[in-house]
Formats: sequence, structure tokens, C-alpha cells
Amino acid sequence: MTTSAVRIDEYLDPAPSRFEPLVISFSTPHEYLAESAEARLARRAVRGGPQALPHPKAWAYTVLQATLESLTGFRPVTHLSRWVSPEVYDALARRAALAARVAEPTRAQRPAIRNVRASSVSKGRVDVIATILDGDRIRAVAIEMIVRRSRWIVTEIQIG
Repeated sequence: MTTSAVRIDEYLDPAPSRFEPLVISFSTPHEYLAESAEARLARRAVRGGPQALPHPKAWAYTVLQATLESLTGFRPVTHLSRWVSPEVYDALARRAALAARVAEPTRAQRPAIRNVRASSVSKGRVDVIATILDGDRIRAVAIEMIVRRSRWIVTEIQIG
């Protein structure tokens, strides 16, 4: 390991100080380069880095809220593109366009999520059911999520 130390106090005025002089070490990046990519990813996963998935119930709540807002016109459907599969995105875009055509000129109250339950079906797959309050109606929602590229993706959504 090659290191070189620079003493900062050589460049400062010789004023009396009660602090110790600061020594900064510069090392070559050989230690970092010698570490394998797998070791770096494992260390990052332990710290809760990009490989750590959010809790499925909390994530489903967020996606469901964004979906309901996009279907009622409070949010563009394009915000959902990273969270849903292409098939689900196309279906939601069609439904949002239809809702925009038939909607009354005044905006309705936003739907409220009342309850969310998540159930792990298999490794990397979770089914979520939810109840929402839409005006004076209570509706049921079913969502299927899978893990794809270290993140949750909605592959199926049904709104009753």
C-alpha cells in the first residue's frame, strides 16, 4: 500500500493552537479495485442499498394511491410507467382516457384507501387486496406484484 501524508500545518501561520495538526492520507485505489463486484454488492445489500426491496404492503399502498389519482385525473398516467408492467400500463391509460371523456366538469373527491392486505404467494410474488372509498361506494381492488430487476412491478390489477 502506497500512502503519502501531507501536513497541513506546514502551510499555515505558526500561530499557537490547542489542536493537533491535521494529517490527510492519500492512498491509491488499488484496495477498491481489488475488491470484487460481488463483495461490493453484498456490502451494499447488507446496508439496505438498492437491492433491499420495500415492504410489499407499503409499496402497494403507494402504487394504489397513484393509480387511483391517475384514474380520477389528479395525476398523469405516465407516473405509473416504472411501477407497472406494459400490459397494465396500457389498460390503465385506456381506462383513464375513458374516465376523462365521461367525467363531469367538476372534479370529484379523491378516492381514499381504507384497508390494504398483502399475502406472499411464492418467493418474489405477492398478492394484495384493498378496499377503497370512492365517493359513496366502497370498492375492492386486487393487485398482483412480482419482483423484477430488484424492484416490485404490478403485473395485474383489478378494480371492482
